[in-house]
Amino acid sequence: HQVLENSPAAQAGLQFGDQLLAVAGEPVKSVEEAIFWIGNKSPGSVIALTILRDGEQMAIDVTIGDRPETLE
Repeated sequence: HQVLENSPAAQAGLQFGDQLLAVAGEPVKSVEEAIFWIGNKSPGSVIALTILRDGEQMAIDVTIGDRPETLE
C-alpha cells in the first residue's frame, strides 16, 4: 500500500514498504484490522504504531487526522 502525500502517516514518517506490525500495542493481522483500530480513534489523538522497515522494528507515534471523504 502507498503512503499518501501530506497524510498523517506521511507526516509521521511512514514510508512506502513499511510493514505495520502493531497498532497501540495490538498485533495487526490484516489491513482491514489496522483500519479498524485506527478508524476508531478520534482525530487529534495520538496512536503508537510498530512497523518493520528494512528488517528493523521501529515505533512511530501518529496523530490521527480527519479521514478524507474520497481518495484521489
